[in-house]
Amino acid sequence: MKYADYQVEDFLTDPEFVEWVKNPEPQSDLFWASFLLDYPSQQATFQQAKSVLLALRFNEEPVADATVKAEWERFRQGITKPQESPDTTKIIPLRPFRQWWWAAAMVAGLLVSMLWWTNRPAPEISYRTTYGQLRRIQLPDGSELTLNANSEVRLPADWSDRPTREVWLKGEGFFHVVKRKGKSQPRFVVHTNELAVEVLGTAFNVRSRRKQADVLLQTGSVRLQLAKSDTVRSLLMRPGDGIHYQLATGQLKRRFVRADQMAAWTKGVLLLDYMTLSDLGQLIEDTYGQKVIIRSPTLARRVLSGSVPTSNERALLEGIAVTLNVPVHIEKDTVVFGN
Repeated sequence: MKYADYQVEDFLTDPEFVEWVKNPEPQSDLFWASFLLDYPSQQATFQQAKSVLLALRFNEEPVADATVKAEWERFRQGITKPQESPDTTKIIPLRPFRQWWWAAAMVAGLLVSMLWWTNRPAPEISYRTTYGQLRRIQLPDGSELTLNANSEVRLPADWSDRPTREVWLKGEGFFHVVKRKGKSQPRFVVHTNELAVEVLGTAFNVRSRRKQADVLLQTGSVRLQLAKSDTVRSLLMRPGDGIHYQLATGQLKRRFVRADQMAAWTKGVLLLDYMTLSDLGQLIEDTYGQKVIIRSPTLARRVLSGSVPTSNERALLEGIAVTLNVPVHIEKDTVVFGN
């Protein structure tokens, strides 16, 4: 086909091509579409020639070859010659518009920045522990926190400047809150998923795991704000009080706890006060990150009392096995009691 080797100039002077561009019809559309399918390498040349012809104003009289070639030459070289016109069109400078556009853009940018600054997340400080790790932390106001294994506490970066000292706890922590000098004593609040503990100059323990919370008060006084309870929403605690709270049911139990039992874990000692092996298994999972399997329900209900060190996990597990006279199997991340 002759069109296979056409250049742009050849298309521009071809009567069939020019006629199709001027007056396309279904039959000619099909012809040129088939041509492009058969010769895809001619696509760019074909489109350039078509663009030149469409830029010309077609009259009833045929366009002279010289005019077509001159138009192609201007198109190829990127030259646009202004056409003379008896009418004078006033050209409005774009500079003022550009200045207005830039001013609007700057104002919009400032508004976006102000909105972001106003609604930005408040900077936080966080402390974490891994499985089997204890960490002692001094808070910005001088209060002391011992963070148990697999736990986290968060507080705002400007914590000391706030009227209420608030922290958010996941896991377990023992707090010793100091009083500020002077008459004004800001509130100190520990938040968990289950409750909020409001304290002032006191020592207490908070554990929040498995949608359950335990609060043990050693000295001072605290007020609990419960997330859900069928009987009480706020509760005042006295030294020696132990509160166990279940979020799902809203059940709350109060018991007396010895002072030495509350903070024993902060010294690397676990005090077992008639604790079932089932409950101890959950404590091992939360503290060391190992899955605990107890082979029989009867074994799971057996209770233990005494004190064991927590710094050596293997010694702890073997001590439990000896006490209960049952085998223990330790395989990577799994601990199995019983056969």
